[in-house]
Amino acid sequence: MDATTEAAKELARLRQGTVRIQAAPGATVHIEQLRHHFEFGTPLSRVGSEEALDSFVAHWFNAGVIPVKWGYLEPNPGERRYEGPDRTLEWCEQHGFATRGHCLFYAHRIHVQEWVKALPKAEALRCMERHARETVRRYRGRIADYDLNNELLDGSWYRDQFGEDILRRMADWVLEEDPGVRLYVNEHDIVTGGDIDRYVELIDRLLSIGVPIRGIGVQGHLDPPFDLSQVKPVLDRLAQFGMPIKVTEHDTGIKLKEESYRGVSWIDGADKLKDLARFQEILDGYPADFEERKAAALEGMFRIVFAHPATRGMYIWGFREGSHWRTRGEIFHRDLTPLPAGEAFCRLLRQEWFTDRSVIADENGICALRAWYGRHRLTSRGIAREVELLPEIPPPIVDLTAPL
Repeated sequence: MDATTEAAKELARLRQGTVRIQAAPGATVHIEQLRHHFEFGTPLSRVGSEEALDSFVAHWFNAGVIPVKWGYLEPNPGERRYEGPDRTLEWCEQHGFATRGHCLFYAHRIHVQEWVKALPKAEALRCMERHARETVRRYRGRIADYDLNNELLDGSWYRDQFGEDILRRMADWVLEEDPGVRLYVNEHDIVTGGDIDRYVELIDRLLSIGVPIRGIGVQGHLDPPFDLSQVKPVLDRLAQFGMPIKVTEHDTGIKLKEESYRGVSWIDGADKLKDLARFQEILDGYPADFEERKAAALEGMFRIVFAHPATRGMYIWGFREGSHWRTRGEIFHRDLTPLPAGEAFCRLLRQEWFTDRSVIADENGICALRAWYGRHRLTSRGIAREVELLPEIPPPIVDLTAPL
């Protein structure tokens, strides 16, 4: 057996289950997947504004990021803006999407509102607690995961002001309002191996001081030449904690450090260089096959992540031309037709990793079908049932012999 065949069989063992069916003897039974169990997600701040976009997102994704950044929800003191997350969350619930809140706090000082930094410490602490409690209380039972304090390896504003124990206090505020949520750490420059040692040390430290982290987020912002050699070793190391791992932000585009020439620095703030002539020169120098390379990187990344037993989700950080945060990061055109990377995305999710097949029941009306974990519709001779196939749950037996 060659390596490709063995990998495919291992993936099937990890991500598929068996549905057993009772139907009429000799009847044809068809199974069609409606939604994946594994989370394939993206930020969804624009849903509800365009019918074509809504249909597209509902077809290709099953999970959404809800914006709960403090600076977004409360740009000015007392000015709470819930319209965006309310609309996005309602849309997700209507379409059966998994949800994760990004992010309650952002560790780097440039992401802390100026009005917060100007407050006396005691007042700033009261405002922090109010933000956490009010946000989580508002969405209690509706948002499954929260990134608690984003990118702790980059920033330490809250720790500098209030000490390391502030992370445990943040978690306490959240869990007192909604004990059912899962709190995540979330860092960039991890899947490439750059900061994996520091990340392991950070998670160890957080757990040792009692911060109830229950999930690990790894961002996947890949720069060319899109080296994926460290992705699996990194996931293997993080799996030691026994927590679900999600690739929370994935994209491929021009090198992030080159974005500074158009006046953007994602760490130090905007308007760092803003040399647009140099930026255009950089873009013109990219190879003609750049989009094909992006496609290969996306496919490789998805394959590695989906095949790893510790992973539970893969979120692309934007997908559409004209609304992507990163130059040449989009995988679909403005009209939602695919670029090469979009074609790879569609092929994996709706062809290779998708159930749509038929079998014939035996003389006793019994048959069994292997299917990717998720929700499916079973039909036979005009009778239809929907069933959820999930890992670690006994497979269902579906009766298709008579209407309900």
